[in-house]
Amino acid sequence: MVMFVKFKFIGMFLIIIIIVMIGLLVPKTNSDQMVNTVTLNDTSKSSIVLDLYNNEVLYENDAYRKMLPASLTKVLTAYVAYKYYDLNDFVVITHDMINVEGSKIYLEVGDVISVKDLIYGLLLCSGNDAALALAYKYSGELNDFIILMNEISKTIGMKDSNFENPHGLDGITNNYTTAYDLAILYSACYKIDFFKEVFKTKTYKSVNLEYKVLNFKNKHRLVHSEPNCLGGKTGYTKKAGRTLITGFEDKFNQLVVVSLDAYSDWDLHKRLSSYGFSQIRRRF
Repeated sequence: MVMFVKFKFIGMFLIIIIIVMIGLLVPKTNSDQMVNTVTLNDTSKSSIVLDLYNNEVLYENDAYRKMLPASLTKVLTAYVAYKYYDLNDFVVITHDMINVEGSKIYLEVGDVISVKDLIYGLLLCSGNDAALALAYKYSGELNDFIILMNEISKTIGMKDSNFENPHGLDGITNNYTTAYDLAILYSACYKIDFFKEVFKTKTYKSVNLEYKVLNFKNKHRLVHSEPNCLGGKTGYTKKAGRTLITGFEDKFNQLVVVSLDAYSDWDLHKRLSSYGFSQIRRRF
């Protein structure tokens, strides 16, 4: 009888150990990713929350679906320009650089403006002319820069993306990417102090060599209203809908929220960031 009780106890102990081991082998993000999007009122067709410390997915809603990014493309354009140009180099503006529709920083033929100021105009004001100026600077051929964009995107982990232009307009050429890839892109930028500063800048004054002044105001609304916002990038076309990247911080933690084809996206990003931080705190 004593031996039976003893073996029964050992058997129960082994079962408990097996259950614990199975629990440890199950990825912690699975339960997070199964959160009902209705509960969070996720108004996007695709979204993700990514921990900027370790690139852990804290939440996702069809985040690997290929979609149009609109002007979120410009974050990659800025990243490639930073990697390949000297920020203090100057660009002489040509007709090809300003022959574009949509949002602009209103460059004129003959203007001489620094790479640094072009990146500010690109990310704060979403200048399509700034995107073309940075792209044409590479070799004088737009396609050469686009090839470089696709090469660089793969090196940072954007495996499901393809770009055909540096600005995100989708009337003739199209760019395709995923919410996950864009979150990885923001994470790569956030490791660079220059981009940390640009993303959160509210206003910026550019003075070119002819003392022409250009004033840039950040289009990202949460930069102006939310103290814990790290900045990001806005985007919109009729085909892509509203697209948005936003970084947030909470004490010692940082995360990024990406949404594609969403409505009420400002409020959505605040909700998703709150949920993301709650998942980070669960670790402790």
